[in-house]
Amino acid sequence: MRTDQRAGIASGLPEAPAGRQHVLDWLATARGLWASADVRWLTAILVVALIVRIAWVATVQPDPRDGRFDDTVWYYGTAQHLLDGDGYVFPGDAFCELGPGIGCDEHPPTALWAPGYSAVLAAMFALPGDDIAAARALNVVAGLALVLGVYYLGRRLFDARAGLIAAGIVALFPSLAFFSSLVLTETLFAALAVGLLCLAAAWTLDHNGTLLRALCLGLAAGVVAMVRPEGIVFAGIIVVTWIAVYRSWRTELPYAAALAAGILVFVIPWTVRNAVQLDAPVAGTTGLGLVLIQAHHPAADAYPEFFIASELTDRFADVERPEKELRINNTGVRESIEYAVEHPWRELGLVPDRFAAFYRGDRGAIVWNQVEDGGDRKALSSDWAERWGVLSDVYYYAVLAIAVLALPLWVRRSGAKHLLIWGPLAAYSAMWAFLFVGEPRYHLPVLPLFAVLAGIGLAALWQRAAPERS
Repeated sequence: MRTDQRAGIASGLPEAPAGRQHVLDWLATARGLWASADVRWLTAILVVALIVRIAWVATVQPDPRDGRFDDTVWYYGTAQHLLDGDGYVFPGDAFCELGPGIGCDEHPPTALWAPGYSAVLAAMFALPGDDIAAARALNVVAGLALVLGVYYLGRRLFDARAGLIAAGIVALFPSLAFFSSLVLTETLFAALAVGLLCLAAAWTLDHNGTLLRALCLGLAAGVVAMVRPEGIVFAGIIVVTWIAVYRSWRTELPYAAALAAGILVFVIPWTVRNAVQLDAPVAGTTGLGLVLIQAHHPAADAYPEFFIASELTDRFADVERPEKELRINNTGVRESIEYAVEHPWRELGLVPDRFAAFYRGDRGAIVWNQVEDGGDRKALSSDWAERWGVLSDVYYYAVLAIAVLALPLWVRRSGAKHLLIWGPLAAYSAMWAFLFVGEPRYHLPVLPLFAVLAGIGLAALWQRAAPERS
């Protein structure tokens, strides 16, 4: 048969349906991706991270509904009231047994903590199935997103090997897995903060930034701040990185303004809501005073001082909420500032102590998994808590040591864009050293950044030891 006849016959064949063609195209793309060794390694790391987290949440299951009194009860209670249509209110039904001041059937509006995590939980609770199982599933998904985020940062700021090493470190990081069983903000906040840095790296570091991208970045930063207000620090570091990369703060002003506008999309409604329901324009939270007073008082020792917070609260025992929240917050902020101004040398002397307390050990998740329920039972026995605590500390200190010791291997090749890693580490550490008290739980958001530094350092060591293989 002649060539032109064969062509005519082929051209007369029916075309594949559009849906089938899309599937074939997708499969071809997937096969192309799977041919990459990096993709296969990353997939394996994600599978390991998933197995570790599922194994932990299936074994250790503290439940905020079992009669315990801790932060998990607050988040669960506020989420349930949001789901029930009550608004963001103080969960009096959960905390009324702690003492007088609020009845079990009272649910006054609150701004004690940011509402973002409670809102996300409420959305998860609306899904079929057990509420706490949904919250743990959210933590597992956030943990996997965190692995992807550190991979991207390592790859974007150094190379693929650095990203894979960093992802592997995070996948097996004990404390990052241990928080998966707790209804707390830590896991989601860390994933969102790293995701914000990934967006900044992808959208703005190659002279490809636009005002629309800066606005979207601001919206993402607003989400982070609504989960934990201190997350606003990450947005500030992004602006500083822009200035360092582009070497002109004037040209970056429009982009900084667009980023700020995105943040205000969330902050303004929250502030207006507080002005209406609490009769005060609270832009952050009413819990700031309780946090600051623990760090700035005559008996401060760099660690959480719950007795001073209780003493402050007791002064307003006869005041009803939400006025009580406002007066506690305003008094705590004012007295903390007054003490710091009147005792500058003592304040400076506490800075290294607070810094050390912030980074000392990594057993925060273990402590919170051991909170007793209403029957004095613990989800994690003391023996196992000690074993897991030792593992957590050893792994944590090893990662920090690698991150510090490997610096000479790559620091000469670092540039302004690496402020996306250094900046949050420095700013977050300084915030706790100068303003707040230290506790292992609080440093969890910076652990992924240390993992990136360790990954970059080990990748640089690999390049030095085997340049031909690199």
